[in-house]
Amino acid sequence: MSIQFDYIFSNEHINFLITYSFDFQIDEMLSYYISFLRAISGKLNKNTISLLVTTKNDEVISFPLYVEALKFAFHEDSMIRVAIRTLTLNVYHVGDESVNRFVSRVPLSDYFSDMVKHFQKQCIDLDKLVVRSARNAEPVLMASIEDAIVQIEDALYYFSDVMSSGIPDLGNFITENILQLLVFRIVLPSLQRQRTDLWISVSTSMYLLCCILHIFKDKDMASTVAAALFHQPDCPDRKQGTPNGCTSEHDHGISENQVSNTSAEDQSKADKPTSSSSAHLQCLPDHPSASDFCQGNTLRGTLAIIYHRWGWFPSFGFFVLICYIIADKRT
Repeated sequence: MSIQFDYIFSNEHINFLITYSFDFQIDEMLSYYISFLRAISGKLNKNTISLLVTTKNDEVISFPLYVEALKFAFHEDSMIRVAIRTLTLNVYHVGDESVNRFVSRVPLSDYFSDMVKHFQKQCIDLDKLVVRSARNAEPVLMASIEDAIVQIEDALYYFSDVMSSGIPDLGNFITENILQLLVFRIVLPSLQRQRTDLWISVSTSMYLLCCILHIFKDKDMASTVAAALFHQPDCPDRKQGTPNGCTSEHDHGISENQVSNTSAEDQSKADKPTSSSSAHLQCLPDHPSASDFCQGNTLRGTLAIIYHRWGWFPSFGFFVLICYIIADKRT
């Protein structure tokens, strides 16, 4: 069987069929075509993938299977979208360095920015459904919310799979886009009660933040989100800190005894956010980068710093911190 596959793959028959102009107005034709592409991707390994690409100076310049598949990445049929995602993961998991560089270059890398933008739209659409359901919880509307949640979580699991596929450039690209287009753009401003052009409700933001911290297995992502949420502007430069990049709670003059011995009076005062703490929540930059936040703090150190500043946690901060603890244990 291996000989037959090698023969078919090595004589451009597969690429001819992949690039042939079929009439996709016929639904059955498109279904068969997508199934064909996915089946081919399931046979890929470091030997067969080299038979489906065109190279020049050891660099891939053409890969019809991948390029043609991406044309259907945002098809209205969810089964087709799932098939294309499966195909892309099959390509990434082969581990061919030249192919990895090819898919990480523009314009093919635009696929991931488009995916995150599409995901952002899905999140906004979910929020619209949630707001409507608060006024009228019709069964049809609730079913739409459940379907939207499934699609959002599927997308996050796909992003997570890509990030763990062994292609650092793609992982970094997805992380940066998720942070810039979703977390910093709409989620955190919503939690901080900042009205933006893409504002969503607090409940939707909490749900999205919880999903991100739960599904993504990237500790840097969790640390960056936590740092952005609690925003530590006086965090020292990593080069001037301790070996892990940040100072400990003792460097801020806070000990465990001091934390545990705080008076009940201080705690009762802290239950009501002061004007200074409210102002502190508003100081998140519009478009910060991941490097703007201190990463590497131990969880105990983060807790001590937050306690020192706020006295106790605002409700949303405490909830998200629980999510962060879960993510920290998972990673």
